[in-house]
Amino acid sequence: MRFSVFATGLTDEILAEPQSRRIQFRLNGQPLEEGQGRWQALRGSGHLWTWQSTDGDDLADGLNIFETSWVRGTDSTRVERDTVQFIVKVSAFYPDQDFQVTIDADPPGRDVNKESVLIEWNGDSPLQLDGWILRDLAGHRYAIPDGVLMVSGQRLRVFTGGDPAQDSIAPGDNEKVLHMGRRAAIWNNTGDLLELIDVNGVIAVSEGYGDFLRREA
Repeated sequence: MRFSVFATGLTDEILAEPQSRRIQFRLNGQPLEEGQGRWQALRGSGHLWTWQSTDGDDLADGLNIFETSWVRGTDSTRVERDTVQFIVKVSAFYPDQDFQVTIDADPPGRDVNKESVLIEWNGDSPLQLDGWILRDLAGHRYAIPDGVLMVSGQRLRVFTGGDPAQDSIAPGDNEKVLHMGRRAAIWNNTGDLLELIDVNGVIAVSEGYGDFLRREA
């Protein structure tokens, strides 16, 4: 996800001061590594900064706070700050009714061979899933390969195990099939959380079950 922040107090004069080199950025209290070179002057009254989120973990669903701070003066005692608040609303990107998710965490037999996730797309427009990430609560990640295009009513089944060479993602397949190729199951039988994350880091689907739901209640 890419966003821009306008800092009205960070002027050309401040950036030019040798003692103003200690410029720091924080998102939701966490420091961001970035140099001054990414700032662009905007009408002489401040500076615009553009930042790219790599996986969306740094953004919260709801209120986010971005803070710029810089030190002025040869004695490094003058600290100035500019704070911007913004809201990320995931449902504005992907309405809940567009996805239907079923997690088969405890199938008959050896879990890793049959354990799977079924994702149905019901949106009005085709959805390209290339590079999207499936993630569980423990942080296991699976990147959906190129060529997975979903039209309304189509389903995608992702097996935890199996051979990726057996994937079937032809455009006309009403149920496309992918294989992670793992040797051990990842979806906990008693409860877990599935997240489906798009290429911009937006969590499009967050689906919990079992103990996870009871813990969050």
